[in-house]
Amino acid sequence: MTEAPRPADNADAAHQAASQNDALSQAPAADAATAPQDAATAPQDAATAPAPEPAPAPAATADANALDTPKPPTPAPPPNLKALLVGNLLSFALFLWVALGPLIQGWHQDDSPFRGTPYDSPWPFYALSIAAILAIAAFALFRLVRHGANAADRSFRLLPIATVIFIAIHLLFIRAIQNPHLPPSMLLSSVFATAAFNPLTSDDGLFPTEPRFYADAFAQSPPPYWKNGEKLSRWNVLVRERCTGPVDTLPGAVEPGTLLACLSEDRKIAWMSAVGLSRDLVGEPALVHARQKLLSVPLRIQAKNKKPGPTNN
Repeated sequence: MTEAPRPADNADAAHQAASQNDALSQAPAADAATAPQDAATAPQDAATAPAPEPAPAPAATADANALDTPKPPTPAPPPNLKALLVGNLLSFALFLWVALGPLIQGWHQDDSPFRGTPYDSPWPFYALSIAAILAIAAFALFRLVRHGANAADRSFRLLPIATVIFIAIHLLFIRAIQNPHLPPSMLLSSVFATAAFNPLTSDDGLFPTEPRFYADAFAQSPPPYWKNGEKLSRWNVLVRERCTGPVDTLPGAVEPGTLLACLSEDRKIAWMSAVGLSRDLVGEPALVHARQKLLSVPLRIQAKNKKPGPTNN
């Protein structure tokens, strides 16, 4: 059996329902009152808010990516084939100019017992060097014909490099060891120049016809030649009379290391020349030349106990 609601409970329920209705009715009015205030503060908020950053342009992004991307290497220009050929030809000509001289001297060193140096020519080194240079030149030409100028670029560098190495060995080692002294032609030029400024003396002030007189006069400067490996210690002398100038043709049956004294008719002038080797260091007997001219000098003479006079021409 259910109990009937009490009057107090009914009154509480009615009061709660009325309160909820009042709250619902007041909410729209409050929202309507605050709406003007929100609308007034909206422009201020918009003014104080930070401006948004603009989005990067697509073109700028593309340029940045292009800078970061490595560029492909530019192809090297094709080699100048004409310059390569000219450089190799010049190197080959220089090599032959240096190597052929010692090689020819080596071939002729056994033809005569006389030499202008006590050392044998190391001709095998020069023969092997020429063979190596010819092999390098043939290899470079093969690369050029077979693979073209681009492939032959490095091959054409071998010949100039080999030429430089060869000349360095020739000058710094072989020539410095083989020829530590001056060539005979240069030595005789110095000897004759000294003799031209130092007059000889005789009893009558005339050049004698005895060969020993001239051999003694040049005894301090022996001939710069070797015979069968032994240094010549004294000049041989051949005297001619009634001359009008130095001997310009080689007399027969003379050997290197011979002085030619050609006396004028009054025997007041004596032209001196010398017999050496045709290639300076090796070869057949020949008149000594210096700077492609016959090496000759007029000598002066004076009587004993007299001061030297002017040079007779």
